[in-house]
Order: sequence, then C-alpha cells, then structure tokens
Amino acid sequence: METMKTPGVYIVEKNAFPNSVVPVATAVPAFIGHTQIAMNGTKSLLNVPFRITSMLEYNKYFGGGPQPEYSLSVENQENIKGAGKKLDEKDAEIESVNITINTIQNLQEEANNLISALEEKKPEGETTVIADRIIATVVILEDDVKTLEYDNIPSDVANIKTVADNVKELISQPDVAKLKANDIIITSKDIQVKINNIVPKLKNERKQLVEAVNTEIKKLYSVSESLWSISEAPTILNTLYYNIVLFFANGGGACYIVSVGDYSEAFTSEDCEAGLTPLTKEMEPTMLIIPEAVNLSFEEWKKTMEYALGHCDTMKNRVAILDIFEGYKPQNDSSGDVVKNFRENIGSISLDYAAAYYPWINASVVSESDIDTFNLTTESAKLLLTIMQYELGYKSTKKIEQTDNKENATGVEKADEVLLDYKLLNTLLQSSPFGALVRKEICKKINRLPVAAAMAGIYTKTDNTRGVWKAPANVSINKAVSPTVNLTNNAQEDLNVDIYGRSINAIRYFKGEGVKVWGARTLDGNSGDWRYINVRRTMIFLEESIKNAARAYVFEPNVASTWLNMKAMIENFLLGVWKQGGLAGASPEDAYSVHVGLGDTMTPEDILEGILRITVLVAISHPAEFIEITFQQQMQKS
Repeated sequence: METMKTPGVYIVEKNAFPNSVVPVATAVPAFIGHTQIAMNGTKSLLNVPFRITSMLEYNKYFGGGPQPEYSLSVENQENIKGAGKKLDEKDAEIESVNITINTIQNLQEEANNLISALEEKKPEGETTVIADRIIATVVILEDDVKTLEYDNIPSDVANIKTVADNVKELISQPDVAKLKANDIIITSKDIQVKINNIVPKLKNERKQLVEAVNTEIKKLYSVSESLWSISEAPTILNTLYYNIVLFFANGGGACYIVSVGDYSEAFTSEDCEAGLTPLTKEMEPTMLIIPEAVNLSFEEWKKTMEYALGHCDTMKNRVAILDIFEGYKPQNDSSGDVVKNFRENIGSISLDYAAAYYPWINASVVSESDIDTFNLTTESAKLLLTIMQYELGYKSTKKIEQTDNKENATGVEKADEVLLDYKLLNTLLQSSPFGALVRKEICKKINRLPVAAAMAGIYTKTDNTRGVWKAPANVSINKAVSPTVNLTNNAQEDLNVDIYGRSINAIRYFKGEGVKVWGARTLDGNSGDWRYINVRRTMIFLEESIKNAARAYVFEPNVASTWLNMKAMIENFLLGVWKQGGLAGASPEDAYSVHVGLGDTMTPEDILEGILRITVLVAISHPAEFIEITFQQQMQKS
C-alpha cells in the first residue's frame, strides 16, 4: 500500500475477481514429412516447425505436390513390338513404292522435256543437261526398285538405264534421240502400271498386319488376362502433400509443418527423429501425424512409431494418430495379417496417447486429368508411346528422340538422359484407350492413402463444432471414395475389442451415407480410464488449460487466500466446461470437485517445502458406443 504523507485523496483499486483459466487450443496437429521446398522468403524452414492455417499457405512456404514416377510393365510387349515392327516394315515398303512412282513421273517429265528440246532444236548444251538429269533419275529409280521383285521390274529399269545412257550419246542425232526418249516413257509407264498393280496387294498385307497389332493391343484391355501392371510404388515416394490436402478437406485449420527434406530423397526414420526434436519446444500442437512413415520398410516404420509414442509420452500434451503399415490390404492377405502385425509390433508404451485406424481409403485428392506421362519412368514412357501410336493407327512410330524432355521441363538437366517428346506423349494420352487405363491405374495408386491426416481434420472439425469431449466418430470422410477393404460387423469385432487392448478404429462404408469413421478408441482399449480418444484429449485439454493458468500463482504465498483463489478459478472454468456438455453429471457437484487445503490435500511438511497440492476430480463424458434397445410384447389393454 502506498504511504500517505501528503493530504489529499488517494485511489486504491482492488481486484474483485480471481484469475481465469484460458482454454488451450485442442486441435493443432503437427505433420512431419518431405516437401517440395521449405522457405520463408530467404529463410530456410528445414527442420523448423512452422504454423500455417490453409492450403494456400502450405503452397506458399512448402511448394506443391510431388510427381511420382511409376513403371509400366506389359507382358506381351515383345509381341506388340514384333507385330509393330512388321507393320513398320510394310509401311516403309508402301512408302518406298509411292516414292518410286514419283521418281517414274519425274523420269517421264524429263524425257518429255528432252523430246521438246530436240524438237525445238535447242542448243546441244541445254539438251545434254536434260539428258544428264534423265540418267540421274534412272539411277535413283534403279535404287528404289531393287527390292521390288515383281514382274521383272528391276530388269525393266535396267533396260531403261541402258537406253538412258545411249540418249546422251545420240544428242547429235535428234530423230534417233527422240525415239530413245519415247522408249523411256513407254517402258516407265509399263513399270508404273506394274507398280500400281502391286499397291492393293501391299495394302491388303498391311491391313492384316494392323489386325495383328490390334489383336495384341486389345489383350491389354481385358481385365481377366491382366497382361500389364503399374509398379506398386516409385523409388522415391513422398506423400505428405496429399495428406495435407485430406487434412484441410476434412475440416483442418491451424497446423504445424516440419519439413525434413525435399522430393529428391525418400522419408526415413532418421528424418522422423530429426523432426520430433524441434517439436519438443512447441507447446501448441496437440496431435502428431507422420503420414510418410507407411512408405518405409516395416522395420523403419516400427522405429517411427516408437519415436512418435515416446514423444507423446514425454510431452503429455498431445496424441499420435497412427497409420497401419500396409493398411490397404485385407487381414486375410497372403502376405500376412496387417492388423496383427501392427498390434504385435506397436509396443506397450503410452498407448493411451495414440489411436489407429484401419483400413486406408481410396481418395479423390488427385484426378485422372492430373496424370500424364511425367508420372512414368523414361523406359515406361517409351513403351507407352510405342503402344499408343500403333493403337491410334499411326502409319509408323515416330522417332522419340526429340528436343524437349522431362528434365528440361522441370529445370533439371541430365546430359545422358534419352530425350523424349513429352508433348507428343501427352497429346496421344488424351486419345488413347490404353493410355486412359494407365492413367486411371496411376491415379488409383496415388489416391490410395492412409487416414491419419484426414482424421486430424475430423478431430479439428469436431472440436470446433461440438467440443473436444465429443467422440470424433460417426462422421463422413471427405474426398474418400471408398475404403480399400470393406469391413462387416463381424470383421470389426476383432478390431474394436482385442484381448490385449490394442483397439483399432474402423473405417467403413455405409450405403447411402458414404465412408465413415466407426470407432473412437485409443490403443489402450482395455483401460477403464483411457479407452476412448475423446476422454484422453479432454483430459489433456483440462490439464493444459489449468496448468497454464496456475503459473500465475507460482511463488505466491502458500496460504488459504491463494488456495481459495485457485479453487475458485478452477471451479469457474470447470463450470463452463460442464455447461457446454464436456463433463457428465446432472449438477456441477456431480460433474467435478476441486480440493485444496491443509489437512485435505497438503500436510504441514508440504507447505514447509513450498508444495501446493490441488486435487481436481472430473466426470468426463464417455461416448455411447453400444446402444441397446429392448423390445417386449405386452397384453392388449383395450
């Protein structure tokens, strides 16, 4: 209190209300993975947790999506290429015949020019030039027809060559020279008639070869034969971008991105560890998602799960949403039961801080129009170009060595790379039926995604609309076309209730309702305290909110007035939570109680040691997971 020494009026203000508890944010996920870039202006964001609130901001600071390269495998490609080679040879033969006809017509024109020059009695020098052109044309013609073994055509051309050689020597005898030139015209026309008779035969042979090529290509359309396939995954698979799209599509808001590398390298367990280290200094994130962990080997995936659970156990203020390794496979897959493998390898540390969902989903993040031949390896692009050109009826395949290539298009030069005409490839892709199948399959591979990121969005949306105490279940997943495995009630029984408590939440399709989340349990499914994810997250929300508010009383006198102020502060906060439906009970007394005081929560020794103990009891609402309605007949009363 201010000492009053001078007469006058003094104003003294007293606080009438205790400090209040400010609710912490409950839905702020942190994502770890590889991005295209990681820059804020000139500042690197590599291994730096960076807060964003929209997909627009993600694109600004972390770039766009990857362009994964898949491999195309075609079992009957040698048959297609063999049949196509014969077709190319026949096309070359037909083209050669057409060129030969043009050469004959040029020969006839030169012979007529010679006759005209002789009749007009032009200087011998001019006439000799024309005779030389006739000889040169005959030499070309002789080369053109050497492979045409039809009706002695090469012999006829040889005779013309003999006559042509004589013409030049007979220039001084115009009448004889005109007769020789006329013989050239007559013989060449005879050859032209013979060649014209060949053309229908060649075209008929070509038609049969086209049918042979089409027969091989049509086999690719047959689902039953399955003569082609797209590789399961490219060498470098970066999927964080697609998962962020799912997050925002399902109601996501503010989140942290920890970029641990770019698209030149694949995600590793070491990247996960490096990304978790700076996250320990951030107190706002309440969820942890590592979408690219499922792209690792099983052993590497297992390490990342251990890192994630260990991080949540250390921080105590966030939960991990885990993806099941190879969760797109059914449980009876020949390679093994993916759910069983998950349960047996997830460990037993802090399972109440984690939830898992099965199966993955077929999403619609990427459309077929987004897929082009940049999504194929160079060899696969060459193979697809060959098939599409035959399929679309090109007379012959164009040379694929061109001046424009994929690497130049992305700004990366590779001197030893085979250059491909990607403009031609993508033009053909728009019209090719087989190209459409390839594009659809690649799109399907990219859109097969785990659901942790989508669930983070659903958690956020549920928290914002209903509160963190509402179980994030019975909610449709946006951009989900279907689950990769259709679960039945019987199939879900094993997922939901496990003898060892490793509960897995189901993603199910319901007719007329779409793909929905059908489970809200943590991995600690046998725990009466932490069975449900909304209970764990509500408790984190209460703990963190009260913890932050209690910091104001650190070093305050450990006396009754401080105890009463803190008790009133906490009770006011819990009253507000109860009114919103976050706590169970018909009255506040049933929903919560706060205990503090000497002889209640503290001993004299505690006070001497500077310890203030407060006990908060809360009745958190549990979801009505099983609803039983009993029906019974009764006697007629009227």
